[in-house]
Amino acid sequence: MKKYLKLSFLALFLSAVALTSCKDDEEKGHPNPLVSAEVIGADADVSIDQEKKEITVVFYQYYDLGSIQMKFTLVEGAHMDTPYYNNTPTLDLGSNPAIVIMSGDKLIGYTINCVQDYGLIGLKASSEGVDADVKISHAPDAEGKGTVLVTFSDGIDLSAVNVQFQLGTGSSLVAPAGETTAVVDLKKLREITVKSERGGEKTYNVRTVVDLGFTVAGGFTEVSDEYDIPSYMKLYKKDEAGQPIFYVLVANHRAAFSVMSNGFDNLTTIPDFYAQDPKAMAIINGSATQNLAVVDGKIAVEDKLNQGKATLGIMEDGTFLFGDYTIADNGDVLIQGNPVKYALYGTQLTITAGAKGGDASADKNARASIGVTADNNVVFGVCQKYEASEGTTVSGMRDVMADFGCVNAIDLQAGSGACLYVGGQPTIASTKGPDFFKEIGCCAVLK
Repeated sequence: MKKYLKLSFLALFLSAVALTSCKDDEEKGHPNPLVSAEVIGADADVSIDQEKKEITVVFYQYYDLGSIQMKFTLVEGAHMDTPYYNNTPTLDLGSNPAIVIMSGDKLIGYTINCVQDYGLIGLKASSEGVDADVKISHAPDAEGKGTVLVTFSDGIDLSAVNVQFQLGTGSSLVAPAGETTAVVDLKKLREITVKSERGGEKTYNVRTVVDLGFTVAGGFTEVSDEYDIPSYMKLYKKDEAGQPIFYVLVANHRAAFSVMSNGFDNLTTIPDFYAQDPKAMAIINGSATQNLAVVDGKIAVEDKLNQGKATLGIMEDGTFLFGDYTIADNGDVLIQGNPVKYALYGTQLTITAGAKGGDASADKNARASIGVTADNNVVFGVCQKYEASEGTTVSGMRDVMADFGCVNAIDLQAGSGACLYVGGQPTIASTKGPDFFKEIGCCAVLK
């Protein structure tokens, strides 16, 4: 009997210990309360690192990561604390969210990391030592295509861009077919197609932008695509109802500035100047009168009319100089005491070292101007006086040049001779009509 009582007491004691242990375990909670996780309605792989408390979700094709539904399976007795006690929440996986699980008396959090192992996961582009900034959007456009935006900060040769495609697991290029490195013409919109074993085929529109950081005056829009000019030049137009028409061309340090002249005895139209040098990308009129022009260090037109000495010149090293000129004993033309390789006469300086000047005449006419910014960008500006465009004043042209960032600017001949030729075609119409080109003694050229 005593033996039986001892055995019964032992059984009761062991049961009590077991119950106490289970209660303690329940209160302490399971250290790894997340059993599994899956994505609902999308092709994705999910893995769990219990030691780091991280959930990794790998997608193989595009989904809106801001709205992904997941299902979490927990150990018995555990429940979701965040978000919302819901085991199948909709989450923004693009923001690396976290879930929190209540297990016993402990809150245990897991971070969710999203990996996009698409067919195209990256693209590098460079040309002439300049690397592009590349942004890829896998979101489908109206045609179901993704977008690759390639942005260069300098005017490099877009016809021969070195491109390196970074592909996902089990992916290959369909178009352009071949190696993941290629020399590609990005001057115009291109398409690339990538095939993934998990995600299938995806086509992307590749758009290339050259952002030169130019200051652009209000009301002007870029029209460069309408003219055949290099990527280091930008052409802008202002054409508002009831307002004069302006064109402004800006070129960065890659542009070469020069002056063309056949002498005052052989006046030439701008189309004829262009025919002499078809590589000229922008040509703006100089003077039609017998005023100074310097070509390759030599005086091509001698100033005999004494109409002033407001002159623009450029030195051998590319430094622009504005001001009155003198002629040295050896025949060099000097501006600010420095010899210039190219120079042309202007009617007046309108901006000098950032200070606005010029006359206050109310006369509105077709006008032309050349300016230089603090970054040494060259600015050619013209205003049309024809049909609905009434032309502008000297100060009106000056203000446009200032609004494009010019710290120095000079007015050129106004009236029927004012002309800007870009990519082999005229911008404004002459005061005497779109088919009229006045013969002039010299012009400024950008290549």
